[in-house]
Amino acid sequence: MIQAITPGHIGVMFACIVALMMPVTAAANDVLRRSLSGEDHEMINAGNLEYNRCLQKQAMAHADDYDDVRAVAGQAVEECTGILDNLKSDLDQRRIDPDFYDGIINGIKSKAIRRIMPGIMMHKSRSGSPTP
Repeated sequence: MIQAITPGHIGVMFACIVALMMPVTAAANDVLRRSLSGEDHEMINAGNLEYNRCLQKQAMAHADDYDDVRAVAGQAVEECTGILDNLKSDLDQRRIDPDFYDGIINGIKSKAIRRIMPGIMMHKSRSGSPTP
């Protein structure tokens, strides 16, 4: 007897395919990371540092403008996005795989946001502002 394929079956198949592809993708990214030149690494590190500094500065500048710490972080991200756009453009000009550098850019962005959130909350607690 043949059973019909249900959305549940499709989900399980998709999960299996993703699980099988993950080691290949991780290995490919590792090869790409090792193939970056020292200059590429320096450019990524400089962009990361510049973005972190900008985010920290903008978050503290806007900490008292919003009640919600997420809104403060969102404003800081909006004001610093140009730095990551420039880094992305520079990596693109070096003909680095966009899927690879998109991962780098997303990693830089999420780590920086996680890094500034405690500082924003601390600032708000000291200034007496509510932190939802």
